[in-house]
Amino acid sequence: MPLNSRQQMLAYTTLMTEGDHFATLFRFLPPEEEGPLKEFASKIWSQKKEHRSKDVIQKIKEVFVQKKMSILHEVHPGWIAERLKDESPRVLGVLCRYLPGETVKYLIDHLPKAQAQNLPKINETFAVSSDLILWIKDILEKKFAHPSLPALEERFSFSHIGLMSGKDLMTLFRELGLEEIRKAFSQVEVQSLKVFFSRFSVNDTRELKARILDAPPCHSEEKKIAQQHIVTMELQALSAEALFYEIGFSYFAHAILPSESQWVEAVCERLSPQDGYVLKRFIKEYASKRSEGLQQKFREEILRRIFYLTEKRKIRKYWLDPSEHEQTGSYTEKY
Repeated sequence: MPLNSRQQMLAYTTLMTEGDHFATLFRFLPPEEEGPLKEFASKIWSQKKEHRSKDVIQKIKEVFVQKKMSILHEVHPGWIAERLKDESPRVLGVLCRYLPGETVKYLIDHLPKAQAQNLPKINETFAVSSDLILWIKDILEKKFAHPSLPALEERFSFSHIGLMSGKDLMTLFRELGLEEIRKAFSQVEVQSLKVFFSRFSVNDTRELKARILDAPPCHSEEKKIAQQHIVTMELQALSAEALFYEIGFSYFAHAILPSESQWVEAVCERLSPQDGYVLKRFIKEYASKRSEGLQQKFREEILRRIFYLTEKRKIRKYWLDPSEHEQTGSYTEKY
């Protein structure tokens, strides 16, 4: 079986510290790991001594780079193209070796023509010098967010949103927008709703009607907060679908603390640059206008929406068990 980065690093460091006694340490591993690691280490140890040390050091550096590369797997390719557009074709070629095929295709289509045409062939990217590997590692650390967040196995908290995929984040933002509209139009006269619905497609109207008319009336304070939120936004020029996301981005931005800038940057990088810049604009705009009481309410509601979307299987589950979800208050409404 292929070894992951942790197992590779264990094999390399064991070879460097234990020498030909490496198998002794592997006996403490589970059987399913011991065999593959022994086989992997034996192949390296069978090399000539003068090549072995140099090769192991080189491989350790590559593992470090692979670890850094993994942060790019969730980054929207638009950000990669934007932030690496000034790098040499050789550096980009090495990066492409570690990226998903769809991301590589996007880069080739969106990079400046001269860069795309001069990308090295894949087989040319395997002979990578140590200096280039360290250089690439430095580039990634400087140009992309790499937040330190609690492990997914721990209780799901607000900061774990920084680990959600781009697709799930967009589902969440749309949900936040729809839910805010539901609250703002709760118990509004049917005639007024008809005017509002006229700007939406048949499917969107059906979805909004179900939320607004079928759900129990929301609390008057919630309705007031939602109305005040929406009325301050410039939504007239937006398409119906963009409106849902715009309200969702704004709602999420109201919940962000200044200390959360690093993982929020990672969230922005999982969206398209266009959407990411909208979210950043809202966060910057609300930085000096936040109310601690409202901020906490927004954070609690966002966690409830994540729990709801997970129950409906619209997004993946990011915790081991629903009881481990950091949910404040109960949420029993249909929407």
